[in-house]
Amino acid sequence: MTAAWLIGTVLLIAVAATDHIGWKQQSSPTDQALFLRYVDQLDEIHHVLTEHPDTPRWWSWVLGYPNPGEVLKEKELAYRGAEAGGFLPKEAGNLPVGRSNVPESHQRHPSVDRLLRVGLIHLTLLALALSCAAFAVSTLISGRIDERPRVWSRWRPGPVLAVICWSLLVSQLIAGLAYVAIEFAAPQFAESPWSALVDSITYLILQGGPVLWCAAAFLPKTRHFTRVLGLSSGLLFRPATFAVGFGLFALDSLSNIALYEIEKLGGQIDTRDFLSVTLIDARWPGLVSELFTAAVVAPVCEEILFRGFLFNGLRARMGVWGAAIVSSLIFGGLHYYSWFGMATIALFGMLACWVFVRTGSLWPGILLHALSNFVITLGTWYAYSEFPSPA
Repeated sequence: MTAAWLIGTVLLIAVAATDHIGWKQQSSPTDQALFLRYVDQLDEIHHVLTEHPDTPRWWSWVLGYPNPGEVLKEKELAYRGAEAGGFLPKEAGNLPVGRSNVPESHQRHPSVDRLLRVGLIHLTLLALALSCAAFAVSTLISGRIDERPRVWSRWRPGPVLAVICWSLLVSQLIAGLAYVAIEFAAPQFAESPWSALVDSITYLILQGGPVLWCAAAFLPKTRHFTRVLGLSSGLLFRPATFAVGFGLFALDSLSNIALYEIEKLGGQIDTRDFLSVTLIDARWPGLVSELFTAAVVAPVCEEILFRGFLFNGLRARMGVWGAAIVSSLIFGGLHYYSWFGMATIALFGMLACWVFVRTGSLWPGILLHALSNFVITLGTWYAYSEFPSPA
């Protein structure tokens, strides 16, 4: 078993490293188009704030820029990040190379009105969530939602790591083969707007496969599954569960804003960390598919796998903090972002581990994860997609 988990770990690290290198070196027209829309949007915001003195002052705060100088500063940081990433280098006149090669539809930027609507909705959600934040924190500090949390002491770190590593590897292989098979069998379908369904199917295999494998290996009985992971329907429908998940959304949003400001202090930002290339031209099928994978599949499967199985399996021997650190580092490392982006994901994993320990249930973490992904996905699509057309 020791050899199995060691080999699986080495292979998984190799695959993750390869994917990270590929992510860092990618320079597709879609990546360039998203970057261009981002900097064009900054130009439009700067124009509105400087050339229209009748612009309401609250616009600046909703858009996230207290003054026009902050807009230009962020634009420069974005160019530095693009240059460092190697996917959109700078040239004379501060214009990106390869702009003429980007499709014309990708060169148009969204209106400031769109971004204002997204900002106002996010601020409204944040204000509502803050009303639950105090309750969430007090609940996590003072007690548990579930009075009988379970630690599955029969699990051992070696078998848990082995099963998780190999299940991730095999699921990635099966998902890749399924994608190629569908494209080969129905190429016309792969090019249609409904091709997003293919992405959903392969993503479901990639995320759901490891969960099913771990469940079969460690929790063959349904009652074990719901009890150890705190996934009973009774826990889900408790008002306290929703209040904790919603309140933590406010804290997570504020921490993301703070982390973004810290990233800017580093002298550059990588727009690929928060702009999803799959959303640039997404219509309704693509949007529904993206919301399904980001706000349903990912929260449920990732929380069960990384907190329910990995963290829960490690903490019987490594303790809460040791298991939280190791599982969160693995969780962050398997997300293909910049080093700063992976660090934010790892910190989210630490928060989710703490929530699981204090509540005895995965439901609050799943709700937090789902709401965060839903807001980010829908907001990014509305701000950067050409569909629906700007008013």
